[in-house]
Amino acid sequence: MGRTEPENAAYSPYPLQSIADETATDARKTPSIYVVGEEDKIAKLWVNGVAADIPDSGLNAAFYSVFVCKDDIYIAGHVTKHGIEVATVWKNGVAAELTDGTREANARSIFVHNGDVYAAGREGKRAKVWKNGVATDLTDDSDYKPYAYSVFVYNDDVYVAGKDGNRALVWKNGVATELSGGYGHGENCATSVFVYKGDVYVSGYLNTRIMSHEGVAVVWKNGVAAMLDDNSIANAVYVYRGDVYAAGTTFKYFYGYNAVVWKNGVATRLSFNEAFAASVFVYDGDVYVVGYKEDIEDRFLNSEVAKLWINRETTDLSPEQKYAKAVSVFVTG
Repeated sequence: MGRTEPENAAYSPYPLQSIADETATDARKTPSIYVVGEEDKIAKLWVNGVAADIPDSGLNAAFYSVFVCKDDIYIAGHVTKHGIEVATVWKNGVAAELTDGTREANARSIFVHNGDVYAAGREGKRAKVWKNGVATDLTDDSDYKPYAYSVFVYNDDVYVAGKDGNRALVWKNGVATELSGGYGHGENCATSVFVYKGDVYVSGYLNTRIMSHEGVAVVWKNGVAAMLDDNSIANAVYVYRGDVYAAGTTFKYFYGYNAVVWKNGVATRLSFNEAFAASVFVYDGDVYVVGYKEDIEDRFLNSEVAKLWINRETTDLSPEQKYAKAVSVFVTG
């Protein structure tokens, strides 16, 4: 959502949520919670904890990101045809393929702004961003596995977070800026981007080899790194009323991998013993995080439970003895 592959205007990109308007009333409807992920290799959308039927999905599809705009549900992912992954977006369950299937491709993030649909991901050896199905290359062909993991649109500017080789990058309208602050020669990666009042926040990790317990989770603000924790990865960032939230995973001896949410750099552990946090969303002051946790009692079954945490309260999205992950969350009123 090992670690989760890194893998959040004129019309407000987050309906009814006070991001641009700090004076909005706190009177809200009961929120609707949208989560995507997988269960036993079947792509899943959960709405308020209940699995929804997506006709053009199933065993041959994967979901990575969800966005809701004016009651329309958008999902980014891929379908597999003839053994090749094809980058795909869904609108209300109807699939639209972004690539032709000649090269491996997938869409890892989706964002809707002024009726335009943006997706970010990769095709072949290039990181890409799509606007209404039209691709723009962010990198040239590279054997260093370039990837675009997150897209965000603010004032018609398109921001993308990702990597090219060991370099963490953020692109603004196709122009790359390397994000620094690390040490040594390990891998750096930008996993998520969020723009708030013109400030650009990017989550990621620096020089991380988490399986050998090295590296540090980080959030960059306008290119300046703020370190979160050692032996950690920040998979997502979200800004609400000036507070900066990040979700990710830390490794602690005797506790294994812990699902964590940071608020302004202070960590709160959501779950320990092989738990992973992939995505965060804040609505009306409530913090929503999704991820998964290994079933350590039935580890021989290789089972994982998709999880939703709301202010640390846990909801299981999948039954036990399944292999399930939740990787993206979106909340509306």
